[in-house]
Amino acid sequence: MLASSPRIPHPITIATPDFTAGVVKGLHRGTRRSPQSSMSKQSVWNRSELSPEPGIGRVYRSTLKIRLSDAAQDGRLRLDAMARYMQDVASDDVANADADDDAYTWVVRRTVIDVVSPFGADSAVALSTWASATGPRWAGRRTTIAGDAGGRVEAESLWVLIERRTSRLARLPAAFDALYAASTLGRTISAKLELDPEPAPSAIRRPWPLRVTDIDVLGHANNAVYWAAVETAIAASPERTDALPDTRIRGVLEYRNPVDRTADLELAIAESRSELSVWLVDGDRTAACAMVRFDPR
Repeated sequence: MLASSPRIPHPITIATPDFTAGVVKGLHRGTRRSPQSSMSKQSVWNRSELSPEPGIGRVYRSTLKIRLSDAAQDGRLRLDAMARYMQDVASDDVANADADDDAYTWVVRRTVIDVVSPFGADSAVALSTWASATGPRWAGRRTTIAGDAGGRVEAESLWVLIERRTSRLARLPAAFDALYAASTLGRTISAKLELDPEPAPSAIRRPWPLRVTDIDVLGHANNAVYWAAVETAIAASPERTDALPDTRIRGVLEYRNPVDRTADLELAIAESRSELSVWLVDGDRTAACAMVRFDPR
């Protein structure tokens, strides 16, 4: 690419707690709700419907082999591996465009993963990613993960743009529009969180200590680690785990507060026959919350 290519901030995860504290506080303003006023579960799923790949604009594609460490004991591709693929292909997209800009960084706000078809015999995946929608200071990035034996995932992450120097929300630069606007087809997206941050009173709690290997070069838990917590919650129910090959899994995960090596985490888990709610709790605050829906195929 030419050196004059538009400069775009590199898509990374939440930075250090000190860096993001003010940003997170600003984003959460007005988002904390009581259970009585929380958005209905059906509304959450309605808002999680994903747009198809556009016929115009930039769509970046790559391929990956499914490694042994990406698969669960039953052979399916794990949710945390999917999240890692999404993050990596986003980084590869920006690198391919020669458009990285160190003046900014991205904070992931929300991720939706829809396992449309299960991964079983698949040994490799084809990834496609594109900008799907924008807001004043954030953007949606869609990703399709297609296996070579029929597995398929449709996913979307909401990324918020931060200026490194001031640690404040930043408006999307003109360079972003030049590179990515066409594929959004004019769609807009809200940065408002939708899941209730308060664990259900009936939730079962269990310790979930971080490992040194969960912490990345920026000193915080990587995005995919939160999905590993969701996998832990799913595995706590053997009956549900046995039924996963015949189940469509749809998950929504919202990142509320950064987590570093000093965090004392526990999982709060509440479930019904068709849904699982998970809260990753650090002391008196919720670091992240997720809702997973299981629908028979």
